[in-house]
Amino acid sequence: MLIRIYPLCFVFKRRHVMAVFFKSRKVDRRRLVGTNTFHKSERLLTRPQFVALRQAGHTCHARLFLAVYQPGAFTCTRIGVTVTRRVGNAVVRNRLKRLVREYYRQHKDQLPEQTDINIIAKHRAAEADSAAVFQSLGNLFSCIRREVAS
Repeated sequence: MLIRIYPLCFVFKRRHVMAVFFKSRKVDRRRLVGTNTFHKSERLLTRPQFVALRQAGHTCHARLFLAVYQPGAFTCTRIGVTVTRRVGNAVVRNRLKRLVREYYRQHKDQLPEQTDINIIAKHRAAEADSAAVFQSLGNLFSCIRREVAS
């Protein structure tokens, strides 16, 4: 029977060990992880970012969502999700935000580069199942693509 004994730092500081591994091997993390991630740099985080986007942005409508977007000189496409209390209780709001983030994570290559997007849920989205939400988001993304291209 073979028993592996790991160094103590591997057990307690796994992230540090992985960081040392990546640094020492000159490995590109994006190749290992893939592009289907949702980094903090891809999010709209602060209220001033949302307010500036709302004031200067363009709008696109879908059946369940409204998107406010602004193409510009940003480093990457950033997305924010707004679901107000009028849509539903916390469980419903969190479910919708999870579905929007998941759809964006899987389909972010369909969006134009360097665009800020705020996706706002309409009250009809509360009763929709995930297939209807994904279809509405697909229509919204194609609308944004068309309008940015023109």
